[in-house]
Amino acid sequence: MKETKSMTLNRDGARYESLHDVLQGIGAKAGEDVIFIAFANRNVAPMTMNWAKHLQNAASDPESSGNMKFIVAALDVELLKALREQGVTTYPALHENLNRATDHANDNWKTFCRLMISQLKDLLDAGYDAVLSDIDVVWLRNPAPYFKCEDDVEGCANIKAADVMISSDNLSPSSDAKLGASYARGGIFNTGMMFLRHSESAKDFLNDWLMHLSATSGRFASLTTHQQVINTMARKQDSWPGLEPIANEGGDIASPTRVLESGAPLSTGQSFKLGVLPLKLFTNGHGYFISMAKRRDEIHPYAVHATYTFDGSGGEAKRYRFEESGLWAVTPPATDEMYVTFDATKVFSGKPNIRDHIAVFEANLNILRDAMAIAVALNRTLALPPLPCHCDKVWGGHDNIFTFQCHYPGSAEEKYLPSSCPLDHFISPTRLRKSGFKFTPLASLSSTTRSEAVTIEGFTGANTTVDAVDAFVSASSASRATLINLGGDIRGINITFSSQDLRARFNAYAEAIVPEMWCSECHPQGCANLIDAETLALGRVLPTRQTFDKFCISFDAPGVD
Repeated sequence: MKETKSMTLNRDGARYESLHDVLQGIGAKAGEDVIFIAFANRNVAPMTMNWAKHLQNAASDPESSGNMKFIVAALDVELLKALREQGVTTYPALHENLNRATDHANDNWKTFCRLMISQLKDLLDAGYDAVLSDIDVVWLRNPAPYFKCEDDVEGCANIKAADVMISSDNLSPSSDAKLGASYARGGIFNTGMMFLRHSESAKDFLNDWLMHLSATSGRFASLTTHQQVINTMARKQDSWPGLEPIANEGGDIASPTRVLESGAPLSTGQSFKLGVLPLKLFTNGHGYFISMAKRRDEIHPYAVHATYTFDGSGGEAKRYRFEESGLWAVTPPATDEMYVTFDATKVFSGKPNIRDHIAVFEANLNILRDAMAIAVALNRTLALPPLPCHCDKVWGGHDNIFTFQCHYPGSAEEKYLPSSCPLDHFISPTRLRKSGFKFTPLASLSSTTRSEAVTIEGFTGANTTVDAVDAFVSASSASRATLINLGGDIRGINITFSSQDLRARFNAYAEAIVPEMWCSECHPQGCANLIDAETLALGRVLPTRQTFDKFCISFDAPGVD
């Protein structure tokens, strides 16, 4: 886990009542400072603080250059008060009862979006460059020099001509780096990270974005999100991808442009230039947490967006993703918490394939069950190491991973499997948390705690009970260690408890690790042509989308009675 230093955020308890007040109060300089702004309510308070702490670290990094300031527009009084108490620069932009549905198909959500865009417009009108950021983004470095591109910042020349820069949901960082805008234009643009220059073209873009969100007829009327509106207004109607890369200055083919000319004109009759941010520098959830996980020491992104989560899209799921990668900077009060961990199942050798994935999936469930039993016996919090996988996961069983050697469609070029997958690829961390079981990702512990772990081994097989492990630890010096590593292979341990109360608690916890059915479509070839008969027999083939089929497999509760 990255160590976070003690800090005081911007101005302790400053009571700014408007965006204008904030800009004056923090001494922002028009034409010089890049203003980062996020909109949040009480439902995402911890995530908001994580966002703020990472930006504070990025801004205060002695190796950083470039002026940046960050602000949270508080959508309710509760968050406004909490942020002021924590010294986070904030102001009221009140919008109560914001609908939390993922489809956002309601007038309340669109009203909020219009509020957000109006505030962005105010920033640009006041002469500031602005970054609109989702709260579930971690900013690891100061990107202001890249956005402004006034110095010799690597790669920025290829996007400098853009009026608006935006992140992408595309899945191949390698293709993105090689092809730039030619690759990015075929994907979905994500509003979670956006940079806007205080140019007339960017202001015209915001005016049209605002107008299209209010449309009651025409091509924009049926769209439910501000992100859908941007993806539509950038493209020529009834055309895909419907926008073209601009020529690089000097025609530098070796370093492709990252700028696209909009295919549809603005209401002014002019087009706008949309820059698509590099996936290796502004990473989405699949890139950072999955496809580039093995290469994290080689990449130094400016930001990580917690997209592509499989435990819902709420704050708890995204928080756990950050904790798994050591990116959760909101430190809880110091306690005398004691932990136990284990060595994860070894990844099978060879190429990624569904048969090995099924086997390692079951092994993960079994070792997780046994580690949970020992944690209950020891009355310790379980620190979960990364778990291995041979196949990626897709939402709701849609998309075909089998044609791409178990990689999420669009990401196979990265060749990241076999690897470790986030916990939500196997079970629901949120469901396990709600059961009352105490656990945390191993990466969330301090590096000191992990380095001082005491390893004990030999607890394997049905001849060893969890009570025996408890007795051994209690009688040894390991009982005083903050972190105990069980080591070895603990699968198959005899789960018997001397206390019926402990047994009942464990059974309740273990029910929470039963995973949902794992599925993937097999279109267009059909499952029988993509999966061998022996593996097919382990699951079942179900019809989907009328003309296609999908392979599904259920995993039983791992030996709980």
